[in-house]
Amino acid sequence: DPLAKRAMADLARWLGEGLALVADVYDPEVIVIGGGVSESAPLFLDDARERYSSVVTGAGHRPLARIRTAQLGDDAGIVGAATLAREMAASMAKNSARRS
Repeated sequence: DPLAKRAMADLARWLGEGLALVADVYDPEVIVIGGGVSESAPLFLDDARERYSSVVTGAGHRPLARIRTAQLGDDAGIVGAATLAREMAASMAKNSARRS
């Protein structure tokens, strides 16, 4: 479908631009694409990486961030929230034990 292909090309271009902006501000070693979008990554991620590497400030003169998809896909938010809750509970228990 030509319209769908153009839409994916636009997505890749704009994602690449956005990744470059993130890299310009934060200079990360890795950028992780997560959530439902990561499941469709084979349709656009290579083109987005190519766009990113061509427009990032200092292209060709600095290390580029590795761009990966989240291994947990749609479950990343849930797993992160559960991990945070577990860490907070452990911290609270530790602080409570110190007071006793």
